[in-house]
Amino acid sequence: MTYVFVIFVVLGLWHLYYEQVISETIKQGLKYKFYKLRDDLRSENINGIEHKNDKILFNILDDSINSLIYSIDDITITNYMLLKKEYKKDKAYKKVSDYVLNLTEKSKNNRLVNIEREMTELGISALVANHGGLFPYLCIPMFIWYIVSVIKNQVGKLKKEIENISSRMVFNSAQKVRYTPSGRVKVATIIHN
Repeated sequence: MTYVFVIFVVLGLWHLYYEQVISETIKQGLKYKFYKLRDDLRSENINGIEHKNDKILFNILDDSINSLIYSIDDITITNYMLLKKEYKKDKAYKKVSDYVLNLTEKSKNNRLVNIEREMTELGISALVANHGGLFPYLCIPMFIWYIVSVIKNQVGKLKKEIENISSRMVFNSAQKVRYTPSGRVKVATIIHN
């Protein structure tokens, strides 16, 4: 019982440390990457975006990056599932999402497309960072699964070894083994009537 209490205390301390220190540090680093991405995007706009659709995509990407910077703590699996459900259910939301996807696919400006991909990758990193505190909770079941599979493997090997030994014992019981003074083995088969 004491061990269980100690395990829960250690997991609680880990979770607190992760949420207060590690996660915040990772998210701050991601924010800086988002800032750099936004600067690259705005630099691309300053250099001149020629097509009307690329100009629309620029505005969408700029708003999206700003939203990701200010709501990086809200990038969670729960919110992802809600958005996915909303995408399937709400036709207006689906239409807007598909429109943005279509703009990205048809864009003539490769830099805008790359910025959109980098933004997506940073969003996924933020999702992982927001749930990294759960890692030890996932490791425990995986560790137990690993131990069980190793034990099953060892039991299988032991079972084969026992079968080999028992078959040798059956074979040897049908034969009479004698040792000579020189240490050599003489085998005389026992004939059962």
